[in-house]
Amino acid sequence: MHLHKKRIKGRTYWYAREVARVRGRVKVIRQVYLGSADNIVHRLHEADPTLELSLRSFDYGLLAALLWADHQLGLSSSIARRAEKREQGLDVGVASLLLMLGRVHGGTSRSKVSRWFKGSILRFFYEPGVKLSPEALLRCMDYLTPMLQAGVEDDIAHRLGMMGFNPRLLFFDETNIFTHIQRRGELPRPGNSKEGRGEKPLIGVALACTQEYLPVFHDTYPGNRHDSAEFRRVLEDLVARIEKLGGPGDLALVMDKGNNSEEGVKGLRGRLGLVGSLKLNQARWLVEKPVEEYRHVHTTARGRRVMALRSEGYRYHGGEWTLVCFFNEATRKKALKRRVELKERAERYLKGLMMRVAVPPSRGRRPTVDSVEKRARGGIHRDVRGVYGIRAVMNEDGGIDLRWEVDGELEAWRQACLGKTLVFTDRHGWGTGEIVRAYSGKYVVEGDFRVLKDKVLVPLKPVHVRRDGRIQAHVFLCVMALLLFRYVAWHARELGLGFEALVEELKGIRLAIATRKKGWKARFVVEEMTSTQAKLFSLFEMMKSIPQES
Repeated sequence: MHLHKKRIKGRTYWYAREVARVRGRVKVIRQVYLGSADNIVHRLHEADPTLELSLRSFDYGLLAALLWADHQLGLSSSIARRAEKREQGLDVGVASLLLMLGRVHGGTSRSKVSRWFKGSILRFFYEPGVKLSPEALLRCMDYLTPMLQAGVEDDIAHRLGMMGFNPRLLFFDETNIFTHIQRRGELPRPGNSKEGRGEKPLIGVALACTQEYLPVFHDTYPGNRHDSAEFRRVLEDLVARIEKLGGPGDLALVMDKGNNSEEGVKGLRGRLGLVGSLKLNQARWLVEKPVEEYRHVHTTARGRRVMALRSEGYRYHGGEWTLVCFFNEATRKKALKRRVELKERAERYLKGLMMRVAVPPSRGRRPTVDSVEKRARGGIHRDVRGVYGIRAVMNEDGGIDLRWEVDGELEAWRQACLGKTLVFTDRHGWGTGEIVRAYSGKYVVEGDFRVLKDKVLVPLKPVHVRRDGRIQAHVFLCVMALLLFRYVAWHARELGLGFEALVEELKGIRLAIATRKKGWKARFVVEEMTSTQAKLFSLFEMMKSIPQES
């Protein structure tokens, strides 16, 4: 049974409905009219005037699905087991789970998580045993050491392997996030911000995901460390994690050219397959061939044709590789439009700067030739900066003449390369289309990074801790929350819902609680659901989580 609400001429009326699946479709098999909310309360009050009825509605679907995923993967139990904390005080596994769920529901700080818990349906299911204070949650975070994090991820990988997950591709990438941390430790460091906030301290995050979007490896590192250096550092741990998933087998690691280094590439040879990318000028003889020589090898989900050329026997970092250069006309058009816009923006900036520095300032410090050239280069987007030759000279009036020109030959080469990607692999037996699809699939890990940077789903920012160990614990909890999300989405894949649509459907499943002040236990009632929500309710066994009475 569930409560069903109807709006009739601006007024709300309630019904008790019972639904069941009839010939494969969800249908109403019984409906009882209850009246308006005032009538319901009045009738109950007449039955026993000493009792007052209170009705509250809570978010339930998303919480129940994430709790189901935690139970299936054994995440919080693994954390609790490896924390080796005395039974006194708040359980580390429960605290970690609450921090994850709270952040998903907007609790971006420990104090907000505490307030969220008190107003959520979880307070009827979990009894922490101690006051859920920000200080208690922070003390539990101190148990989430890098060693514990690696152990928990090993447990999850082993569990996924036992459940039949045997990935053929593993996608690896790095990103960074900016923070407002003033007192910097080893982790927050200035560097090249991928969000365009280079003036802020950065924290680096590396992530490896299966083709099901499940993150099975992560690392938190200083924001000034280069991607290739980070890859070399975590390579051994990454290979060990893959063994937990069932062994390398035919598995190939997919990564972009930012991770390329002789040590890293040689470290993978003979242990894992590799599908990576190169700079286009590393095989100009292949890239410069006309598109007419390319052949169709793949069609994207949006119906766009991908053309490719293949070459064998390419020597790179002591190994022999298969090269594939593939071309997407839709990507070329989009990139060309952006390039034209960036060049127009650069021209406007340079003309404005030229006028400002042509006459010496009446007061203040005069700019130098070097400082003007630096400002000119800094104001041009990095995607087009290389084609501009900048030169500044002192004029007779004491000002500075700024001059620039575009390298026509280099610009023609850059435009000819638009829409092309150069890929190398040691999977010589794979077809050309298979190689293209494998590398194009790296949007998987990029999609996970978008979720982690989303302000609504699993936000990495803001970071409300300062010590390095706690920053690592914070990132770990966000990645584990992402794992729960992705496992839920994988389990519901047959419904054909997109990730965001699935989250919205789950959020629409609500639980109502009716209570009275004296001698009457709480009753839990599921509110009206759509047919999709009813399927999700059954799929994630949400009825089992609802207490019969409290």
